[in-house]
Amino acid sequence: MLVSRAFGGLLLLASALNAADSLVSQAAQRVEQKAALTPGPVAVEYQLRAAQALQAKHPELAAKLLDQVTAALRAKHEWALPSSVVQVLAETAPAQAVALQPQLGPAGTPMLIALLARANHLDEALAVYSSARAKGDLPATAVTSLLPVLGKERPAKGVALLEESIATFSDPLDPAQAWWLANLAPSLGAVYQETLAKGYERVIAAAAAPDYAAQASPKRTGTFQVGAASITTETTRDSLLLLAAARLRSLSPERFAKHADLVARWKIDGPVTVKSLASATGARPAQDPLYARMGKMRGLPTDADRAQLVKELVHDISALPPGATKVGMLRSLGNTATEGDLGKEALGGLATALAAAMRESFPKMIAANEQFAYGDGYLELAKLARYEVLTVPADPALDAATALLALREAVQQEQGFTLKGMDGKTYSLAGLKGRIVLLNFWATWCPPCRKEMPDMEKLYRAYEAKGLTVIAVSDEDRATVEGFLVKNPYTFPVALDENRKVNTAFSVEGIPKSFIFDREGRLAAQAIDMRTEAQFMELLKRAGLE
Repeated sequence: MLVSRAFGGLLLLASALNAADSLVSQAAQRVEQKAALTPGPVAVEYQLRAAQALQAKHPELAAKLLDQVTAALRAKHEWALPSSVVQVLAETAPAQAVALQPQLGPAGTPMLIALLARANHLDEALAVYSSARAKGDLPATAVTSLLPVLGKERPAKGVALLEESIATFSDPLDPAQAWWLANLAPSLGAVYQETLAKGYERVIAAAAAPDYAAQASPKRTGTFQVGAASITTETTRDSLLLLAAARLRSLSPERFAKHADLVARWKIDGPVTVKSLASATGARPAQDPLYARMGKMRGLPTDADRAQLVKELVHDISALPPGATKVGMLRSLGNTATEGDLGKEALGGLATALAAAMRESFPKMIAANEQFAYGDGYLELAKLARYEVLTVPADPALDAATALLALREAVQQEQGFTLKGMDGKTYSLAGLKGRIVLLNFWATWCPPCRKEMPDMEKLYRAYEAKGLTVIAVSDEDRATVEGFLVKNPYTFPVALDENRKVNTAFSVEGIPKSFIFDREGRLAAQAIDMRTEAQFMELLKRAGLE
């Protein structure tokens, strides 16, 4: 493996870390040291992620990392920047992300705009959008990612941009433009209702022609629900007519009435629900049989059955040739195999196979300068090894990923959390000193989250008097969570994190996820997926629960 030794001097910031005084500083220094032994693009990715972890509590150190990393990126124009790198830049250093926009090219510019808007860096997103549109490097439909944020923050600007985009469309509408317009849902925001209604009417007017979009590719189809009746469209024209009519009816029944004759054959006498929409250039490819077998995992009756299926799938996937498909399949399997207690044999075999697949696949992709999730892949492997306590063959990138996880843990322990419970109480790590804390991230729509909650309730009832506090954190709105709790009256505290500040601080990218703190507020253990009662108990024992 090629190693960029130039990063050793570039990325080591020992003088700024003051390692003797801080666990965070020591952890940051280890990330620097380990990342310096990986290929140049990978070193940059881990340094960016380290800066992301440090930014809230150690902004000066994060800023130094960001400055040096962005300087390295500017000097290496030949590097293709993966989406994970662009995302971290957009969130932590929007000005630097904008400066690197020329390296992304036209294909990467919409992604940058979307990521900047999602991170609430609206000025930077608008600047990139306006510049690219002026150069003719960006389609009008790229405005989509800006509309939700603009609708809340700068509604007049949002309406103006949407109207400007629609004004550039052909007349009659090109089918692709019509599909984009029809897919702008009324839920986009009240500020857009008039513009959306006009857009839907324009789609209906275009699709009124009997031969409209007859030769369009890809072909658009849809499934809709009207009361108890299900409607499936087989042509692009019908799909556009019904979709635009359904949108218009929900937005303005009066306007819909003027066009009702065009959709009369479907007997739309009530609200229309869009169940699914699809595009196809030809026959739909059959699902890969390996992915189909993965899809059956949750339906198996026991963890032993699931473990056996994991072992069989690992064997079959390992026989595939090196490449992104092989790595992707093993990563997908890992996302499901950690639900419940499948045992060390199944998970260890999966982790070993994933490590081997990445070792044989990623160097070729680096040599070809392909965009790929190298850092993400090793982070997932590091999580498997660290949090499922598995033995995985050594690798410099794995060492760097493990060091990054340790840095995140140090930062999380340092900053703690403060949450407002649905019971009106405030819960904080500092305020719970002397108690063992199980902090669980979940959502009402998440099946594995719902599956583990009865075990959390059982443990809370058994050990609350002995010093255990369980806090379940949802980023959903109060009404949704309240509705769930009416049907599932758990007694442990439930807190809301609607702005996702705590989710972000704890790097919660998938749920369920749990963090266990000991009585001194130290992070003693964590779980990256659903746990059983026995697994939770094992984690709680690490925090000192007897």
